[in-house]
Amino acid sequence: MFLRRPALFVCFLLLSLTVSPAWAQAPQFLRLGQARRATLGSVLIVRGVVANGPELGGVRYLLDQTAGLAAYSNAPAFVALQPGDSVELQGTLRNYNGLLELTSISRTRRLAQRRPLPLHEVAFEDLASVYDEAFESRLVRITGVPFLTTMAGVAARTLAASTSYLLGGQHGAVLRVQATAGGVQGLIGAPAPSGEFSVMGLMGQYAPGGGRGFYQLLPRSYADLEVGFGKPVVVGVPVALETSPQTVKLQFTTLNPGDTRIDFGRTGELESVVTNAALTTTHVITLTGLRPGTTYHVRASSTNAAGNSLSPVVLIATDSRRRSAASAGEPTDPAQTPKE
Repeated sequence: MFLRRPALFVCFLLLSLTVSPAWAQAPQFLRLGQARRATLGSVLIVRGVVANGPELGGVRYLLDQTAGLAAYSNAPAFVALQPGDSVELQGTLRNYNGLLELTSISRTRRLAQRRPLPLHEVAFEDLASVYDEAFESRLVRITGVPFLTTMAGVAARTLAASTSYLLGGQHGAVLRVQATAGGVQGLIGAPAPSGEFSVMGLMGQYAPGGGRGFYQLLPRSYADLEVGFGKPVVVGVPVALETSPQTVKLQFTTLNPGDTRIDFGRTGELESVVTNAALTTTHVITLTGLRPGTTYHVRASSTNAAGNSLSPVVLIATDSRRRSAASAGEPTDPAQTPKE
């Protein structure tokens, strides 16, 4: 029995050399700050939280507490990534027109969902501090922006695709609307802020051909432009889409999502109300139980977590027959209101 023990020991030793525990085989991943310091052309494994979806095209920006890093791929698993996804990616570090980017993605692994996004906030007076290499690909918020201009310094009116603007008209403080930033809550075709606002976006860089480039803030949707300090901000007045002897279908819009409320009445007391709690920017609601051929005082309002916004009171009349796209919302002469 004593002579067999060395053989057992040798077998155990060989087994320990050939079988490694699972944790010893797990690949090492880098924090994003470490990845940004790696040599171009290096194959890296990184982890971070995705900050955007397809509204910025095929690029996904990854965030952690140390830095941000862009990544690009057209693989289905990568394209499916959404904001808040915690992911592990393997790819090659390259410089794409000045933007440090992980490309040739060979591994996309979703680790978790609905993770918070690291955010850095500065006041407008200090915005130069985030238009810098240290903040490339990071999510930043700039508060107290006084206005938005075109690159020529003219007040911006409507946001257009593939167009650059200046925050406060300040040279170098570029805001870029990407060609893919459309859709219901998109930036393309939306009204530009007409007064003070805050803006959130990802800090990109563009240096065509590898020459001298510039940093540009990339908002993802219209919600990233916090107009009216995030309040709904009713645009214009409520408009009647359809009228009948006893109903009026109204519509109004807000710059930011909020609930829907219409106060109305046959006098300025606005004794009746109808509401819808769903948050939206396009508000459609129907008043019922009205009297035929009667003028009503109507006011639209919307509320969200940031506050409340009201429209002016307008006069809208019911009709004796159904009509669409009525030019309601225009002030009506009370003297012409039918007598009861």
